[in-house]
Amino acid sequence: MGGFYNGTDAWHFAGLVDSETMARERIRWIYPIVGGIIAEALTIALIALVVAVTGHGGSGTRGEPIDPVAQRIGAVTGATLGSALCFVMGWWAGRRADGRFETHGVLTGASAGFLTALGAIFGPPGQTTYYVVAVLMKLFAGRAGGRMAQRMADDARRSAA
Repeated sequence: MGGFYNGTDAWHFAGLVDSETMARERIRWIYPIVGGIIAEALTIALIALVVAVTGHGGSGTRGEPIDPVAQRIGAVTGATLGSALCFVMGWWAGRRADGRFETHGVLTGASAGFLTALGAIFGPPGQTTYYVVAVLMKLFAGRAGGRMAQRMADDARRSAA
């Protein structure tokens, strides 16, 4: 009884598993989770730094609790820096796990994206679109980082042989 829903075929369909051997390799959950937390923590710290350096920290000019310019700066900075950090941490998670590289990268982006989604829920209103775009960018960047780790591992194996 074959079919699409037997587990392994779903991973093949998504393009995250290239062979049956890769499908049997286990996921090392600690690396993507830690990588996502580090990526999101660094993103938040860098957003705060950029907003403070630009002089838009604090309340707005018309008495708003948060300066609207600071919100826009934070949204753009968070999406771009968060994606770059998810790429780096997806690469790190894939290298540390030494297998299922893209899967570990996507999971890194997903764990950072989960924390970003909390910002969408509890953050300032009117920023939901920025958060959704940031989550998607983090997923793609994490997968790209995992793919980079796979290419580097393949190159190292080829040069060792």
